[in-house]
Amino acid sequence: MESTERKSYIYVFISGILWGLSGIFVKYLTGQGASSLLISCWRLIPAFFFLASVTVARYGFKSLKIDGRTMMFCALTGLVTQALFNICYNTAIATIGMSVSAVLLYVAPVVTAVSAAIVFSEKITGKKAIALFINILGCVLTVTGGSLNAGNLVLSGVLFGIGAGVCYGMVAILGRVTTAKVNPFVAITWTFFFGSIFILLFVRPWNEAVFPTNAGFIAVGLLFALIPTTFSYLFYFSGVSVIKETSKVPVIASIEPVVATLIGVIVYHEPIGVINVLGILLVIGSIVMMNQKQLD
Repeated sequence: MESTERKSYIYVFISGILWGLSGIFVKYLTGQGASSLLISCWRLIPAFFFLASVTVARYGFKSLKIDGRTMMFCALTGLVTQALFNICYNTAIATIGMSVSAVLLYVAPVVTAVSAAIVFSEKITGKKAIALFINILGCVLTVTGGSLNAGNLVLSGVLFGIGAGVCYGMVAILGRVTTAKVNPFVAITWTFFFGSIFILLFVRPWNEAVFPTNAGFIAVGLLFALIPTTFSYLFYFSGVSVIKETSKVPVIASIEPVVATLIGVIVYHEPIGVINVLGILLVIGSIVMMNQKQLD
C-alpha cells in the first residue's frame, strides 16, 4: 500500500473518530430543548460557513469556480448525504427508536460495496465479504449490546431507517465522484452549501416551537458544526479522493460507534457489557481485515 493511500485511510479513520464525538453535542443541544431536525440545521449551516472560510483562505475565491458536472454532483451529494440522510435518520428514530434505527443504518457498508462494484468495477472478494459481515455484526453489537427493542415496529419507520443507511452508504461513492476533478475542500464546501439549502427547505427551522438562542446553546452548536462536522468531512473527503477501493471506506469509518460507545461509558457513565466489548473488538478486527493486502 502506497504511503499516500495509507495516509488517506488514516484520514478516514480520524473522520470516524470525530463523528463519534457527535453524541456529546447532540445530548447537550437536546437537553436545551432543540428538536433533532433543528440540530441537523445547526450542524449543516454553520459548517458551510466554516468550510467556505477555510477554502477561500487557503485557495482563494477563484477556487470555488467549478464545472457544471461537478456542481451537479455536489448538489446531489448535499441532497442525499446531508439533507435526506438527516431527515430519514431522525424520522426513523422518532418512529421506531434509536437502537433499531442505528442497526438499519449499518446497511451502509453493503450499499457502498455494491455501489462501488457497479460504479467503479470494484471486486467483492470472499474475504472482503467476510470483513463486511464482521463489521456490520460488530457495529450492531456495539450499539445494542445484544438487546434490540424491536417492539411496535412501523413499516414507514423501517423504510426511513433503511433510507438513512442507503444515504450514508452513498457518502463514499458520491464523495469520490465529486472530488475526482476538484480540490476536496472545494467539493465539500459546495456539498454543504447545497445540503444547507435543502435542509432549510425541508425543515424550515424558523417554524420550530423551541428555538434556543442562549449563549451556551449557540457556542455548543457552533462547536458541533466545527469539530464532528467540518473537520470530520474535510478529513473524510481528503481520504476518499485518494483511496482506490471505495468499499473499504465505511468499514474504516465504522470506528464511529466504538468511539460513541466509549464516550457514553467514560463521560456519561453508561453501562457496558460483554456483548458491547465483543462488538468493539469485531469492528476493530474488521478494520484490520480491510487493510490486509490479501483482500485486494
